[in-house]
Amino acid sequence: MTRIRLWTTVALGTLLFAGALLVWKPRPPERRSDRPAAPDGAPRDVARIPPAIDDLNRLLSSQDRPSILAGARALRRELAEAPASIAEVAALLRDPEAPLALAQSAAVVLGSLEGDAGKRVLLEALRNGVRPELERTLILALGMREPDDGEAFARDDHPNSVVAAPGLVVFVHGPVEDPETRAALARRLQESEAPSTRLAAARVLRDSTEFAGVREALGARLDGEPDSEVMAEAAAALATWAGRTEPSDPEREATVSKVFDAVPRSDEIVRFRLAAPMASGRLTPREVDRLRWLTRDADPDVRAFAIDVLGRRLGRGAGEDQATVSLLCGALLADANASVREAAALRLGTPAPRPEALEALISALGADADWEVRAAAARSLGVAGTGDAARQALQSAAESDPHPQVRAAARDSLARFR
Repeated sequence: MTRIRLWTTVALGTLLFAGALLVWKPRPPERRSDRPAAPDGAPRDVARIPPAIDDLNRLLSSQDRPSILAGARALRRELAEAPASIAEVAALLRDPEAPLALAQSAAVVLGSLEGDAGKRVLLEALRNGVRPELERTLILALGMREPDDGEAFARDDHPNSVVAAPGLVVFVHGPVEDPETRAALARRLQESEAPSTRLAAARVLRDSTEFAGVREALGARLDGEPDSEVMAEAAAALATWAGRTEPSDPEREATVSKVFDAVPRSDEIVRFRLAAPMASGRLTPREVDRLRWLTRDADPDVRAFAIDVLGRRLGRGAGEDQATVSLLCGALLADANASVREAAALRLGTPAPRPEALEALISALGADADWEVRAAAARSLGVAGTGDAARQALQSAAESDPHPQVRAAARDSLARFR
């Protein structure tokens, strides 16, 4: 009898479950909420795991970028439509067992949301601590700007874009307005042992140099920073700030001095990043003199850097131009290093050049032992050339220079010759 009742109960339960399936639409599993029930007995607002999370996790394993982009954009739309689900996605950042690629992608999506809800979640996670491999992505996501124009996470060719998660490129640009976020990023820049984390923080803070705390954190990286990319980011940001700041600013002189101090002891990437802001920004006469002093450095790469920056500054004023042209001519005709001579030749190619610049270029085209210097002189004469002497030098090089690329450069310049 007991057995009959048992089978009857099982059969009845099966029928009820089958009936429920006819009217219940499966939904993603719920995570239990610790929020208390509403006092009036109303149902709690329980956030659900967005279905797009599972889809994105599956797509990440495919390593197919178009699919990953589609999955990330779908998650972004889902979170925008159901903001209560942000908390569930945020849990991935704290879960040490969550797939790293999924956690990174979730952080990028959170950082892309309009408003500050996603960014506040990222800041809280950064403060409370996450696994070290995730910090870089959190920082980049805090600094990202992602317009909702259908191109999210795919602005690969933008100079302010960087890969933050598998298949996802973020657009890092603009000042960080929130002081708490700036402070957290400055601490990571100064204290993190991971170069990738420091570099991410420097990239996010580079447009926030109007804030003194950011300048202090960036300036600290110029003193003994072991990673060249981090130093380059910090130095370029400070040089850009100094270039648009009045010389009377009490902090500016010390900042420019630290940037100059970094040049001789830095790698090529640092000088490369400094060239544009130092060439286009404001420099005092004393700072221009210090730039000229670098043309005497024992390291030819430093000399070439100084020649290049000085040459880019031609047109700033008659006094500065005259001294710079004389210095560049001397370097073109006398420096022992071919790279320095080539840099000088390229920068002397300006419209309406001074007579001594034309003479130096003609001399280098006809006599320099290095073909790259001769080719640079030929190209510059195409920009600057005027007069019979320059035309004859180009004609001679086009016909008889032993190197084919010099001959080609001379022919191209003759075609543009006035």
